[in-house]
Amino acid sequence: MPIGKIGWRRVLIAVNNKNQILGHIDVKSYDQKHTSHRAILGMGVHRDHRRQGVGGSLIESMFSWVKANTELAQIDLWVLSQNLNAIKLYFKSGFKKIAEVEEMYGIDNKSYNAILMTKELE
Repeated sequence: MPIGKIGWRRVLIAVNNKNQILGHIDVKSYDQKHTSHRAILGMGVHRDHRRQGVGGSLIESMFSWVKANTELAQIDLWVLSQNLNAIKLYFKSGFKKIAEVEEMYGIDNKSYNAILMTKELE
């Protein structure tokens, strides 16, 4: 899907020298035409490779791609409030917390809050 059209998405994958996937990151459009200046980010790093710089490298690579290929003004993300390491990484990467939704997710019969974060792009 072309960038700027509703439904576009780009994915980057981090692999090691054995071609094993260490993590992924994606950025995609919102589903409304009046939100084309924003996108939503999702990512994950394999548990065996966390706290080794993989997440930060993925975020930096995606920011570089976004700046070179889009006219986005902001990138948003959702994160579980209990995921303190991810939240710390996102703050370090320039995201700020703008909202928290109580009991957003029900996982294994437990309720979890979700934090909405955003980063304004230069």
